[in-house]
Amino acid sequence: MISALVSVGAILISILSFLFGRIFAQSETILAEKRKVYASFLDSFPTAQTVYEHWTPEVEMTRKAAIDRAMPKLQIYCAPSVAFAVQAYLEKFQKADEALGPDSPALDPLYLEVARAYNDIILEMRRDVLAWSVFAYNGKTRVNAPEIESDKQ
Repeated sequence: MISALVSVGAILISILSFLFGRIFAQSETILAEKRKVYASFLDSFPTAQTVYEHWTPEVEMTRKAAIDRAMPKLQIYCAPSVAFAVQAYLEKFQKADEALGPDSPALDPLYLEVARAYNDIILEMRRDVLAWSVFAYNGKTRVNAPEIESDKQ
């Protein structure tokens, strides 16, 4: 009787260990892929400083093509807070890009808004991929997303 209970207990522990190991391995794989997607996105996405570049239709088309290439994978993997941060950045970027140019003053208020929005993207990405790490960003989000706040309640 006792040996049967030990055998059943060992089988249950084995099954649970297998399942938890599988869940953990899959989570690590997804987080690794997220990190790659986020890094690729940041490499191809226009940074805040580009609002000071001289605007031409070719520059606009190049930026749009870079954004169009980066967005699909990002939308598959990103957390909602990252998506809201990217949306806010694009809105602020467009507004600043139309108003600023090479002759605009350094640290223009429009540029500072864009730079802050870019940093918000990075902070939300960091919060997402490092959530279980000691390096996680645990500060309050600066992304204005009512849908995120309602999901937390």
